[in-house]
Amino acid sequence: MIILAHLAFIKSEFEPHIMEGIRRILPEGEGRGTFDLKLPADDPRMAAAVAFLEQQGLRPWSRVGELRQGVEFGLDFIREYSQDDLLASPLLEFCPTSPRLFAGVSPCKGVPETTLYESPTADVVRIGSGGAYVASAKVRKVLLTAGFSNLLWQPVKVQPWRVPPDERRSDYDRKMEPSKRGPWWDLRSDLVLPPLAPSMPLFHNDHTPFTGDCEQGCWRRDGLFMNAELRYRAEDLEDFGPFDLAFTHETFGPRPLDPGRTLVASQLFYRICTEKGVECSWAPVRIED
Repeated sequence: MIILAHLAFIKSEFEPHIMEGIRRILPEGEGRGTFDLKLPADDPRMAAAVAFLEQQGLRPWSRVGELRQGVEFGLDFIREYSQDDLLASPLLEFCPTSPRLFAGVSPCKGVPETTLYESPTADVVRIGSGGAYVASAKVRKVLLTAGFSNLLWQPVKVQPWRVPPDERRSDYDRKMEPSKRGPWWDLRSDLVLPPLAPSMPLFHNDHTPFTGDCEQGCWRRDGLFMNAELRYRAEDLEDFGPFDLAFTHETFGPRPLDPGRTLVASQLFYRICTEKGVECSWAPVRIED
Protein backbone atom coordinates (compact mmCIF):
# COMPACT_ATOMS: atom_id res chain seq x y z
CA MET A 1 0.00 0.00 0.00
CA ILE A 2 1.16 3.50 -0.83
CA ILE A 3 -0.11 6.53 1.07
CA LEU A 4 -0.33 9.77 -0.88
CA ALA A 5 -0.63 13.25 0.60
CA HIS A 6 -2.94 15.60 -1.31
CA LEU A 7 -2.44 19.32 -0.74
CA ALA A 8 -5.02 21.59 -2.36
CA PHE A 9 -6.34 25.13 -1.90
CA ILE A 10 -7.45 28.24 -3.79
CA LYS A 11 -4.51 30.57 -4.24
CA SER A 12 -6.49 33.74 -3.57
CA GLU A 13 -7.30 32.53 -0.05
CA PHE A 14 -3.73 33.23 1.13
CA GLU A 15 -1.43 36.23 1.24
CA PRO A 16 1.09 36.57 -1.64
CA HIS A 17 4.08 35.84 0.62
CA ILE A 18 2.50 32.50 1.62
CA MET A 19 2.02 31.51 -2.00
CA GLU A 20 5.59 32.54 -2.76
CA GLY A 21 6.86 30.26 0.01
CA ILE A 22 4.83 27.31 -1.26
CA ARG A 23 5.93 28.05 -4.83
CA ARG A 24 9.57 27.73 -3.81
CA ILE A 25 8.96 24.31 -2.20
CA LEU A 26 6.46 22.74 -4.62
CA PRO A 27 6.40 24.71 -7.87
CA GLU A 28 4.75 21.88 -9.85
CA GLY A 29 1.50 22.11 -7.87
CA GLU A 30 0.55 25.61 -8.98
CA GLY A 31 -2.33 26.03 -11.42
CA ARG A 32 -4.07 29.08 -12.81
CA GLY A 33 -6.19 29.76 -9.74
CA THR A 34 -5.50 26.80 -7.51
CA PHE A 35 -2.75 24.76 -5.97
CA ASP A 36 -3.27 21.00 -6.26
CA LEU A 37 -0.61 18.32 -5.83
CA LYS A 38 -0.35 14.69 -4.75
CA LEU A 39 2.93 13.24 -3.52
CA PRO A 40 3.95 10.21 -1.43
CA ALA A 41 3.16 11.07 2.18
CA ASP A 42 6.79 10.54 3.16
CA ASP A 43 8.12 12.98 0.53
CA PRO A 44 10.19 15.54 2.50
CA ARG A 45 9.02 18.38 0.25
CA MET A 46 5.39 17.75 1.19
CA ALA A 47 6.36 17.74 4.86
CA ALA A 48 8.24 21.01 4.35
CA ALA A 49 5.26 22.63 2.61
CA VAL A 50 2.85 21.62 5.39
CA ALA A 51 5.31 22.82 8.04
CA PHE A 52 5.64 26.17 6.24
CA LEU A 53 1.86 26.65 6.15
CA GLU A 54 1.59 25.82 9.84
CA GLN A 55 4.36 28.33 10.61
CA GLN A 56 2.13 30.96 8.96
CA GLY A 57 -0.61 30.20 11.50
CA LEU A 58 -2.63 27.95 9.18
CA ARG A 59 -3.74 24.40 9.92
CA PRO A 60 -5.06 21.42 7.97
CA TRP A 61 -8.82 21.21 7.64
CA SER A 62 -10.04 18.63 10.15
CA ARG A 63 -12.90 17.59 7.82
CA VAL A 64 -15.34 18.80 10.48
CA GLY A 65 -17.64 21.56 9.30
CA GLU A 66 -16.84 23.84 6.39
CA LEU A 67 -13.24 24.64 5.50
CA ARG A 68 -12.46 28.15 6.77
CA GLN A 69 -10.76 30.11 4.05
CA GLY A 70 -7.57 31.84 5.08
CA VAL A 71 -7.40 29.77 8.28
CA GLU A 72 -7.32 26.17 7.09
CA PHE A 73 -5.92 24.42 4.03
CA GLY A 74 -6.93 21.19 2.32
CA LEU A 75 -4.74 18.23 3.21
CA ASP A 76 -5.93 14.67 2.60
CA PHE A 77 -4.25 11.30 2.75
CA ILE A 78 -5.14 8.67 0.17
CA ARG A 79 -4.51 4.94 0.45
CA GLU A 80 -3.53 3.34 -2.86
CA TYR A 81 -3.70 -0.45 -2.64
CA SER A 82 -1.61 -2.96 -4.53
CA GLN A 83 -3.06 -6.15 -5.97
CA ASP A 84 -1.30 -8.05 -3.17
CA ASP A 85 -3.12 -5.89 -0.60
CA LEU A 86 -6.47 -6.72 -2.18
CA LEU A 87 -5.74 -10.44 -2.59
CA ALA A 88 -4.77 -10.67 1.08
CA SER A 89 -8.11 -9.28 2.32
CA PRO A 90 -10.95 -11.80 2.90
CA LEU A 91 -13.53 -9.03 2.41
CA LEU A 92 -13.43 -5.90 0.27
CA GLU A 93 -15.51 -2.80 -0.11
CA PHE A 94 -17.03 -2.59 -3.60
CA CYS A 95 -16.13 0.91 -4.82
CA PRO A 96 -17.35 1.71 -8.35
CA THR A 97 -16.67 5.16 -9.71
CA SER A 98 -19.28 7.84 -8.96
CA PRO A 99 -19.47 9.91 -12.15
CA ARG A 100 -21.62 13.01 -12.39
CA LEU A 101 -24.61 11.55 -14.18
CA PHE A 102 -28.13 12.85 -14.56
CA ALA A 103 -30.11 10.26 -12.62
CA GLY A 104 -33.08 10.00 -10.32
CA VAL A 105 -34.35 7.63 -7.66
CA SER A 106 -38.02 7.26 -6.78
CA PRO A 107 -39.90 4.77 -4.55
CA CYS A 108 -41.54 1.89 -6.37
CA LYS A 109 -43.44 -0.70 -4.29
CA GLY A 110 -41.10 -0.09 -1.38
CA VAL A 111 -37.95 -0.42 -3.52
CA PRO A 112 -36.30 2.72 -4.95
CA GLU A 113 -36.45 2.82 -8.74
CA THR A 114 -33.41 4.24 -10.53
CA THR A 115 -33.70 6.24 -13.74
CA LEU A 116 -30.72 7.22 -15.89
CA TYR A 117 -30.94 10.27 -18.13
CA GLU A 118 -27.54 9.62 -19.70
CA SER A 119 -25.48 6.47 -20.17
CA PRO A 120 -22.49 5.70 -17.93
CA THR A 121 -19.19 5.15 -19.68
CA ALA A 122 -18.05 2.45 -17.20
CA ASP A 123 -19.56 -1.02 -16.82
CA VAL A 124 -20.46 -0.43 -13.19
CA VAL A 125 -20.98 2.89 -11.40
CA ARG A 126 -22.45 4.24 -8.21
CA ILE A 127 -24.97 7.02 -8.67
CA GLY A 128 -23.81 9.96 -6.59
CA SER A 129 -22.25 9.45 -3.17
CA GLY A 130 -24.09 6.65 -1.44
CA GLY A 131 -26.55 5.95 -4.24
CA ALA A 132 -27.55 2.91 -6.27
CA TYR A 133 -25.02 0.51 -7.79
CA VAL A 134 -25.75 0.42 -11.53
CA ALA A 135 -24.25 -2.37 -13.65
CA SER A 136 -24.20 -3.09 -17.37
CA ALA A 137 -25.57 -6.23 -18.99
CA LYS A 138 -21.96 -7.46 -19.27
CA VAL A 139 -21.43 -7.27 -15.52
CA ARG A 140 -24.78 -8.91 -14.83
CA LYS A 141 -23.87 -11.81 -17.11
CA VAL A 142 -20.49 -12.27 -15.38
CA LEU A 143 -22.06 -12.38 -11.92
CA LEU A 144 -24.98 -14.61 -12.93
CA THR A 145 -22.62 -17.05 -14.63
CA ALA A 146 -20.48 -17.18 -11.49
CA GLY A 147 -23.53 -18.35 -9.55
CA PHE A 148 -23.23 -15.88 -6.70
CA SER A 149 -26.05 -16.07 -4.19
CA ASN A 150 -28.07 -13.30 -2.57
CA LEU A 151 -27.76 -10.90 -5.53
CA LEU A 152 -30.84 -8.95 -6.54
CA TRP A 153 -31.35 -7.27 -9.91
CA GLN A 154 -33.80 -4.58 -10.88
CA PRO A 155 -33.99 -3.01 -14.34
CA VAL A 156 -32.91 0.61 -14.53
CA LYS A 157 -35.05 2.98 -16.55
CA VAL A 158 -33.18 4.92 -19.22
CA GLN A 159 -34.76 7.93 -20.87
CA PRO A 160 -33.41 11.11 -22.46
CA TRP A 161 -33.40 14.23 -20.35
CA ARG A 162 -36.21 16.49 -21.53
CA VAL A 163 -34.75 19.81 -22.62
CA PRO A 164 -35.87 22.41 -25.18
CA PRO A 165 -34.75 21.73 -28.76
CA ASP A 166 -31.50 23.68 -28.80
CA GLU A 167 -27.80 22.82 -29.09
CA ARG A 168 -27.82 20.95 -25.76
CA ARG A 169 -30.59 18.68 -27.02
CA SER A 170 -28.40 17.23 -29.77
CA ASP A 171 -25.63 16.56 -27.22
CA TYR A 172 -28.06 14.68 -25.00
CA ASP A 173 -29.45 12.72 -27.93
CA ARG A 174 -25.96 11.55 -28.83
CA LYS A 175 -25.32 10.38 -25.27
CA MET A 176 -28.60 8.48 -25.22
CA GLU A 177 -28.49 6.79 -28.61
CA PRO A 178 -29.99 3.26 -28.40
CA SER A 179 -26.66 1.41 -28.67
CA LYS A 180 -25.52 3.04 -25.43
CA ARG A 181 -28.73 2.67 -23.45
CA GLY A 182 -27.88 -0.59 -21.78
CA PRO A 183 -29.75 -2.44 -20.57
CA TRP A 184 -28.61 -1.31 -17.14
CA TRP A 185 -29.36 -2.99 -13.85
CA ASP A 186 -29.59 -1.90 -10.22
CA LEU A 187 -27.33 -4.34 -8.33
CA ARG A 188 -28.31 -5.17 -4.75
CA SER A 189 -28.00 -7.85 -2.12
CA ASP A 190 -30.68 -9.27 0.14
CA LEU A 191 -28.14 -9.62 2.96
CA VAL A 192 -27.36 -6.95 5.56
CA LEU A 193 -24.21 -7.31 7.64
CA PRO A 194 -23.97 -6.80 11.42
CA PRO A 195 -23.06 -3.32 12.68
CA LEU A 196 -19.49 -2.19 12.18
CA ALA A 197 -16.90 -2.74 14.91
CA PRO A 198 -17.00 -0.34 17.88
CA SER A 199 -13.54 0.90 16.85
CA MET A 200 -14.95 2.23 13.55
CA PRO A 201 -14.89 6.07 13.67
CA LEU A 202 -18.50 7.08 12.89
CA PHE A 203 -20.17 10.44 13.44
CA HIS A 204 -23.57 12.13 13.21
CA ASN A 205 -24.33 15.19 11.09
CA ASP A 206 -23.36 17.43 14.02
CA HIS A 207 -19.97 15.66 14.27
CA THR A 208 -20.83 13.98 17.57
CA PRO A 209 -19.96 10.25 17.93
CA PHE A 210 -22.42 7.92 16.20
CA THR A 211 -25.01 6.40 18.54
CA GLY A 212 -26.55 3.94 16.11
CA ASP A 213 -29.34 6.26 15.01
CA CYS A 214 -28.97 6.83 11.26
CA GLU A 215 -31.81 9.37 11.40
CA GLN A 216 -29.15 11.78 12.69
CA GLY A 217 -26.82 10.94 9.80
CA CYS A 218 -23.92 8.52 9.68
CA TRP A 219 -20.47 9.49 8.44
CA ARG A 220 -17.19 7.62 8.63
CA ARG A 221 -14.01 9.55 9.25
CA ASP A 222 -10.45 8.41 9.86
CA GLY A 223 -8.37 11.45 10.60
CA LEU A 224 -7.32 13.14 7.38
CA PHE A 225 -7.77 10.05 5.21
CA MET A 226 -10.17 10.49 2.31
CA ASN A 227 -12.09 7.28 2.98
CA ALA A 228 -12.09 5.33 6.22
CA GLU A 229 -11.72 1.58 5.82
CA LEU A 230 -14.68 -0.45 7.05
CA ARG A 231 -14.01 -2.46 10.20
CA TYR A 232 -15.76 -5.58 11.53
CA ARG A 233 -15.24 -7.82 14.52
CA ALA A 234 -14.21 -11.34 13.55
CA GLU A 235 -16.76 -12.91 15.91
CA ASP A 236 -19.62 -10.94 14.34
CA LEU A 237 -18.64 -12.15 10.87
CA GLU A 238 -18.31 -15.74 12.08
CA ASP A 239 -21.84 -15.63 13.49
CA PHE A 240 -23.09 -14.09 10.23
CA GLY A 241 -21.58 -16.81 8.04
CA PRO A 242 -20.01 -16.75 4.55
CA PHE A 243 -21.48 -14.58 1.80
CA ASP A 244 -20.68 -13.26 -1.68
CA LEU A 245 -22.10 -9.75 -1.47
CA ALA A 246 -23.88 -7.94 1.35
CA PHE A 247 -24.89 -4.45 2.38
CA THR A 248 -23.54 -2.69 5.44
CA HIS A 249 -25.93 -2.36 8.35
CA GLU A 250 -25.34 1.39 8.41
CA THR A 251 -26.84 3.76 5.86
CA PHE A 252 -24.18 6.38 5.24
CA GLY A 253 -24.99 9.99 4.53
CA PRO A 254 -27.04 12.80 6.06
CA ARG A 255 -30.20 10.69 6.46
CA PRO A 256 -31.16 7.01 6.17
CA LEU A 257 -32.04 6.77 2.50
CA ASP A 258 -32.30 3.47 0.67
CA PRO A 259 -30.02 2.99 -1.18
CA GLY A 260 -27.41 4.42 1.12
CA ARG A 261 -25.75 1.27 2.32
CA THR A 262 -22.35 0.17 1.04
CA LEU A 263 -21.72 -3.20 -0.61
CA VAL A 264 -19.08 -5.53 0.85
CA ALA A 265 -17.78 -8.39 -1.31
CA SER A 266 -16.04 -11.69 -0.68
CA GLN A 267 -12.55 -12.44 -1.97
CA LEU A 268 -14.10 -14.79 -4.54
CA PHE A 269 -16.42 -12.04 -5.79
CA TYR A 270 -13.41 -9.74 -6.19
CA ARG A 271 -11.37 -12.38 -8.05
CA ILE A 272 -14.17 -13.18 -10.49
CA CYS A 273 -14.74 -9.50 -11.26
CA THR A 274 -11.02 -8.95 -11.79
CA GLU A 275 -10.56 -12.04 -13.96
CA LYS A 276 -13.54 -11.12 -16.15
CA GLY A 277 -12.39 -7.56 -16.71
CA VAL A 278 -14.93 -5.73 -14.55
CA GLU A 279 -13.18 -2.43 -13.89
CA CYS A 280 -13.80 -1.15 -10.39
CA SER A 281 -11.97 0.14 -7.33
CA TRP A 282 -11.76 -1.93 -4.17
CA ALA A 283 -10.69 -1.32 -0.58
CA PRO A 284 -9.73 -3.94 2.03
CA VAL A 285 -12.10 -4.40 4.96
CA ARG A 286 -10.40 -4.63 8.35
CA ILE A 287 -11.32 -7.65 10.44
CA GLU A 288 -10.46 -7.24 14.12
CA ASP A 289 -10.04 -9.94 16.76
